[in-house]
Amino acid sequence: MYFVLTKTSSFANSRPLLRHRNCKTEKSPFKYPVENGYQNLAIVLLEPYTTEAAGRGQESKSLCGMASSPVFVGPSNFWNVPELVTMTLNSVDKRTLAVCARLNRSLSEHALDILYRENPDFLKVLQILCPMRLMVGGKTMTFVETLKPSHWDRFQRYRSRIRSLRVEIHPLTLSRESIINLLATCPVGEPIFPSLTVFQWEQIDSAVSQLVISLFHQKLQHVTLLPISSETCANDMLEHLTRRAPSLQSLRYWNGTQGAPTPQTKENFCLTCKALKSLQSVELSGDLVTPELLQELSTHEPLTRLWTTLYGPKAPPRPLMEVTNGPLKPTFPSLLEVSVDCAILLAYPGYYLGGPQLMSLHIDILLMDNVKSLTALIPTACKSLKHLSMFSIVDSARTPFSWGMIKPLLGLKTLETLVIDGPIPPLLSNLDIERLADSLPALRHLEICPRATGQPRKPCPTLACLTSIARSCRNLISVGVYVDASSSPPPSPSPRPEHTFPTTFQTMHVLCSKITAPSSVADFLASIFSPHTTLSFSRYSPHLRSVARTMDILFPHVDSDVGLEIQSIKYRKLWKETSELLDALKHTREALASRQAEVEVLKKQLASLIH
Repeated sequence: MYFVLTKTSSFANSRPLLRHRNCKTEKSPFKYPVENGYQNLAIVLLEPYTTEAAGRGQESKSLCGMASSPVFVGPSNFWNVPELVTMTLNSVDKRTLAVCARLNRSLSEHALDILYRENPDFLKVLQILCPMRLMVGGKTMTFVETLKPSHWDRFQRYRSRIRSLRVEIHPLTLSRESIINLLATCPVGEPIFPSLTVFQWEQIDSAVSQLVISLFHQKLQHVTLLPISSETCANDMLEHLTRRAPSLQSLRYWNGTQGAPTPQTKENFCLTCKALKSLQSVELSGDLVTPELLQELSTHEPLTRLWTTLYGPKAPPRPLMEVTNGPLKPTFPSLLEVSVDCAILLAYPGYYLGGPQLMSLHIDILLMDNVKSLTALIPTACKSLKHLSMFSIVDSARTPFSWGMIKPLLGLKTLETLVIDGPIPPLLSNLDIERLADSLPALRHLEICPRATGQPRKPCPTLACLTSIARSCRNLISVGVYVDASSSPPPSPSPRPEHTFPTTFQTMHVLCSKITAPSSVADFLASIFSPHTTLSFSRYSPHLRSVARTMDILFPHVDSDVGLEIQSIKYRKLWKETSELLDALKHTREALASRQAEVEVLKKQLASLIH
């Protein structure tokens, strides 16, 4: 059977979005519509003439020019293929799904699964259990009637579908009486959401801690908790989590209480990690780190990720390689990814850098005076590092990154991603950038303070440094270096491949580095970029992510003036003009690249004839 899916407001003018590439039938398709006031979804089934149809007096034809056609049945068979129905409904908006959920029971099952399996609103889900009303004060919701077994019988159809649940900062909360009623009437021995595997709850206080605990159960695999109440409640949650979710694979636990955690809290967290032997990822606030905790985690063979900062590498998981164990078991035998601040790293370097498979390392720089010690330590300890990012957050002395800090990193020959992000322009020369590119030819992504603001100081890279990067890093996909583009761009290099970026090169990250002549800069960039390369504007690195929130929430929008001086705002505007000019030259760049490719082919053919 051949399915053609269309999504349109008019069936008369519907055009198929998916069609078998060999299909040439002239027979009119049968359309089975699912309609509502917002959208029409047409599922079109193409029915060829079949052998059975020929027996009824119709000529047997081949639908797609094949020797014989398979036997097909009516369009109602579409609904007997659950995977196809789910795939179709996955592309439908929520309003349409809500309508589909009321059409018939078969379609309702698929629509409800999609509506409720991923992060539904917690309070709205509870309103399915029992209607609620807003209490006096306007901040608390309560059930309008006492819960009974009949409520839970009706709720069963919905609660069993929820796979992930995220409760963030919410303007409304559930009343204490309703929480007690909910916990007291829940079916004995059953979790509230029995299929829940991913659970995140932020801003946990004493009022909701018991409700949070009630959601723990054996199928949980990934949990994020952010307690803000007394440490007694936090410790209770950890104890219950250990008992109720022993097979947990991922734990994010961020201390949101006022002040530093007590020694008892640190000990309890260590005991929690000791009990959860299946942990593959642990992300926790740095104030919970102790030597005892690191010693315990270092023996967890499944552990591949350890974060103790808010930010970390956004690197894809790497396959594990075989490690030959000596007489002693290695520290963190499977650890691939580490995120840590400089103070903790310098305090416990043997733990954080001791893993034989470590491939991704992120460091939050709290004090620039520590950078030289860190960069001298990393190459000797990390032999297979693929990703290294250093993020300078706060530095009252406003010390820039310099060549003396970066030079030790030249020994990381396997490095593919290097991100050095700071608030002010680096003190680097074009020669420094050239040395870096020559020493790290495997780089695919390179960033050196592309989002720095303010006026540059000498030395400072210029546009000329891009040619040395293009020459040495032939696998490059993206680059972002703070450059002083106010000086005259160098002459456009000859159109030889080694003088331009590879065809895989996609993006140059910029924001508000110094620039005065957009047209000259655009001409130069067009001469060294591949035809499809663009300028990208952002207030954060695309190679980093946050523990819980998305980066675009934590950082200002790229067009926001927050944190920018007047001169930096002017430079950003000029870079935007440069980007527009570069885009306008796209077709010209494509034509030149095509011509250059033809020239290179002719050169190779000529060389083969000569030899």
